Amino acid sequence: GIILLLLPVSLTLAFSKKLRPAIRAATIALTIFLGLGGLFWSGSKLGWLIAIGIGGIYLLRLQWPMKLKIAAIVIVAIFGLGIFAVRFQNYFAKGATSVVARFDYWRAAVQTTTANPIFGTGPGTFQKPYAKIRNDLAIQNPQRELPEMARLAHNDYLEQFSDSGIPGGIFYAS
Repeated sequence: GIILLLLPVSLTLAFSKKLRPAIRAATIALTIFLGLGGLFWSGSKLGWLIAIGIGGIYLLRLQWPMKLKIAAIVIVAIFGLGIFAVRFQNYFAKGATSVVARFDYWRAAVQTTTANPIFGTGPGTFQKPYAKIRNDLAIQNPQRELPEMARLAHNDYLEQFSDSGIPGGIFYAS
């Protein structure tokens, strides 16, 4: 999260006109290397896709001719998505199991909120109702491969609704 939060700010500062050209070029190169390297090594799939999108938006803001902007965006998208595909090929070969698991966690958070709409289940207690919901899934469909046990809903907003109830979730969202 911090990488995604600070990379655009860092790049903006690196492109500052206050730096000498050689220093600015080195700063830009180092910032891009560290930012993209951090995204690559962290394994953040969504972070990688967001970085590609932010790169495209940034390129649109440059004072270049439109044809050059479009060409640059296409090149960034092709290289970014190509690296993404190579980096996460094993993940997709397995069937993107964490995506399926997250939908199960989110469904459990909604069920927990529905069952405890006013006060929720208490701070940091997602794991307890999820364990029961997960066991019920195993009984209902024994052939289904269940996602791993989770302590968090993997979505801050849904977790707040689950832990704090609807009033607490609305307060958190606002």
